[in-house]
Amino acid sequence: MKYDIVLCGVGGQGILSLSAFLAKCAHSAGLQVKQSEIHGMAQRGGAVVAHLRLADKEIYSPLISEHSADMIIGMEPLEIYRYLNYANKATKLIVSAEPVLNIPNYPPLETVLEPLKKARAFLLDKASNITLAGAASRFIPIEAKVFAEVLAEFFARKGQKVLDKNLQDFAEGKNKL
Repeated sequence: MKYDIVLCGVGGQGILSLSAFLAKCAHSAGLQVKQSEIHGMAQRGGAVVAHLRLADKEIYSPLISEHSADMIIGMEPLEIYRYLNYANKATKLIVSAEPVLNIPNYPPLETVLEPLKKARAFLLDKASNITLAGAASRFIPIEAKVFAEVLAEFFARKGQKVLDKNLQDFAEGKNKL
């Protein structure tokens, strides 16, 4: 078994935190994990991308080949276009439908969303990175209890209120699909 995920968005959306969370879930489930990230201009709202590879045997490269991603998680609808070359007909597209208007000529939102709808993307309104993780968890080959345990571990030190909010976001994403 192998499962390759491309995660993309803009700086400040939590792409790298989401990648770290999913990597920890996979590791806790006993899977091999390789991760790669690019975040050059992330502090200024620039593009951020991470590759996350999970497998039950050794993984030799952290990078995902074009047309071979099992899933692409997009925190920003326009950003996902940069990485659609990693998709194939079976790739799951999990996308936050809320744009980050960080460029002056951002196209009309419906123009951006229409091709994603045609590609059968799962569009979630106002989705946090943990909401997208919940939606993605329906397809990632890891048991549900592992996600819950790692989520509790990730947010326990931030207090019960923050943990409860993230548990709620995760459940909301999982139940939206």
